Amino acid sequence: MADKSEPVAKATKPTKEALQYCKELISFDTDRIGIVKYDKKMLYDPNRGHWENLNSAFLESTQTCYRDPVVDIKEGCIGINFGAKNVTVALLDENSLIIPMRIGAKDIQKPIAQTDFQIPSILYFKNMQKFIQDYQTANGRPTTKWNDLSTSHSVINDYLNSSSKNFSNFMYNLKPWTAQKTAKISIKDKAGASYQLAPFLEIDDSEFNPIELYAYYLGSFINNMHNGIYLKYILACPSAYEKNVVDKILESFTNGIKKSLPNSILENSSVMDNFRLELGIDETVSYALSALTGYEFNPKEGEAIFFSVFDMGATTTNFNYGIYKRSEEDTRFTYTVDELGVQGNNYLGGEILLEELAYEVFVYNQKLLQKRKMNFTRPKGVKRFIGDGAFISNSEEAKKNTASLMEALRPFYENTGRLKPKMKVYLYDREGFKIKTKLKIKKRDLINIIEERITNAIWDFFEFIKITCTKFNVYPEKINVFLSGNASKSEIIEILFDKISKKAVAQWHTEINETIEAQNQKRKLEAQSEKELLNLNITEEEPLNLENTNSTESENENKDEADALAEMINLDNTDNIVEEIKPITFNANMFEVFPYIGTEASIEKMKSKKIRLTENNYFATMGSMGVAFGVLRGRKGSKILVTDHSKSQENNIKFQYYIGDCDLNNNLKVLITPHTPYDEWILYTPASCIETEIYYTIFPIRKDNPMPINKARKAIIKIDEVYDNQSAYIYIKLTSPSKIEYMIGSIYDGEINVIANGEEIELNY
Repeated sequence: MADKSEPVAKATKPTKEALQYCKELISFDTDRIGIVKYDKKMLYDPNRGHWENLNSAFLESTQTCYRDPVVDIKEGCIGINFGAKNVTVALLDENSLIIPMRIGAKDIQKPIAQTDFQIPSILYFKNMQKFIQDYQTANGRPTTKWNDLSTSHSVINDYLNSSSKNFSNFMYNLKPWTAQKTAKISIKDKAGASYQLAPFLEIDDSEFNPIELYAYYLGSFINNMHNGIYLKYILACPSAYEKNVVDKILESFTNGIKKSLPNSILENSSVMDNFRLELGIDETVSYALSALTGYEFNPKEGEAIFFSVFDMGATTTNFNYGIYKRSEEDTRFTYTVDELGVQGNNYLGGEILLEELAYEVFVYNQKLLQKRKMNFTRPKGVKRFIGDGAFISNSEEAKKNTASLMEALRPFYENTGRLKPKMKVYLYDREGFKIKTKLKIKKRDLINIIEERITNAIWDFFEFIKITCTKFNVYPEKINVFLSGNASKSEIIEILFDKISKKAVAQWHTEINETIEAQNQKRKLEAQSEKELLNLNITEEEPLNLENTNSTESENENKDEADALAEMINLDNTDNIVEEIKPITFNANMFEVFPYIGTEASIEKMKSKKIRLTENNYFATMGSMGVAFGVLRGRKGSKILVTDHSKSQENNIKFQYYIGDCDLNNNLKVLITPHTPYDEWILYTPASCIETEIYYTIFPIRKDNPMPINKARKAIIKIDEVYDNQSAYIYIKLTSPSKIEYMIGSIYDGEINVIANGEEIELNY
């Protein structure tokens, strides 16, 4: 019987266009995000295929395979830590295992390197017009080019090795920039086009948003044909950022990560119903959860472990204070964390300190720099010098000179290198010529700057702990302090902590017990006054019956009546009426410091506590991943219940500034601090002038180390009418982390009465 089946058609030879199409598919993500090419076999493997292999004609002629991105959706959740210098990402997989993601690895087939788990927070602008055109061609996975805009570890090398002419090609302060409400950034891409960026909060759809573009790359490093696709993300909440800034960061990350997803995913409504990017717990409590795990804190039933985080990062220093316990009331949870307080400073960190050190070195070498016509930048909060107009500039050369010297000083600050009396560094003159320059170094002055800034931060930390304990009336025997942030790796921080902590505890012990003694004395005086008043009232209103003095029976009755009344009001024993507040005794070693996880010091600490270190113990060995790990552990629906008691009713952070007046010694006399409550009127000064100056700073102020008034910033209060009498005053209240409101008022019967309303003033540093 003849075979009636049709003959098999011979496959046509692919055209040059078809072969070129295959090459483009293999290098699709290489061109787009800079990772290595996919292997050719993926195109022909029916179990693999390519998301972008959508050309039906080429599919048939090349015998290649398409892969539906939907089948690559993973059941996991991504935790993101958006840091000032680096971004780290962790994955909670379908088995509830938390692991770091290699978002910084260009080739995942190569051996694992430490830098694989983070990408720098930097953008390199090469051809923005072309990039934006490509970015807008598709809702998902547009064919943008890595050669037009990039971010990676190699970009850091380009940034450090760039000339002054190319220095504006880079945006290297992404996260700090978002918090600068008036900062307008000038960018010049490698193609020579210039762009003026509005402040972050003012950026709209008509201009590109650097945070969204950065998030697009981050999403692309996560969602690709190596890793698959993830739909659930949690961003750790920045500790010291205002709510409107955090909300816009969250919106930018949402838009950027969505842009990294394939179009077929974005157009599938049932799939996108599962997409979410939400704000997680605070960055400091996220790190605390990792540190508590890494250092093996396991509270027993009924035990409360008090902890705090001192997080000194690149540009911010943040504190938190909380309690870690077993969950005994709600069986849904295994542990509970009560976050009692959070405080942050947006202008105190390792990079800020390095910039101040560079400034000090430049000032010390001003004669040489003047001779060579070299400029540099001036950080906020530093002293000026006579003739500084000839040196201070915002030019590309000045910025590059400051950045170069910061890098040269970094080993000294991070304890990885020695500092010699003279240092050679390449600097640029005003014409853009690169000159090898030998700078003199006064090491003691640099050490003094570091010690002063860190000492102030540590004292501010102890003040925060003291006020938070008083607020919640908790005075633990021990508080475990976890150092966090790259800047905390400097050994001087632990040395100063140990030095200051005992002084702080002794000072706190004296202050609180003096307060308790004063309260006890006040109670006694009040009880004595009440006793005397009661005695007087009884004598006047119910006199004893003494008319019949000769009657023994009457005497006995009067005596019994008097004894009963005396017993009723306890005339003879005032101490029994007053219950004294007992003194509080503090443990001199109540603060135990735990080094930043992953450092040699932390390893030694763990060994001293007999903590086993294994390859699988990520929490104990990867400090840079601490926040990303922790935000996943503290996610909604986890077995750890995190309750935040630190925010205001409007869900805002604490006030960010120290406000005051000028004292007799031309120092800042502080009246308002970050601990001052919102919406309470604070008396400032008599309303006797049309214009009144107020002074403020973002830096912590100590009683024993006052700030000269010329280091503080100034704002002006204007009133419409002068009040010559001494009964009208200017009052100030805090309305948001960076805003105050003033009014004219007077006190009558203990109440503040409004005479005239003022205005709101936004402070900016």
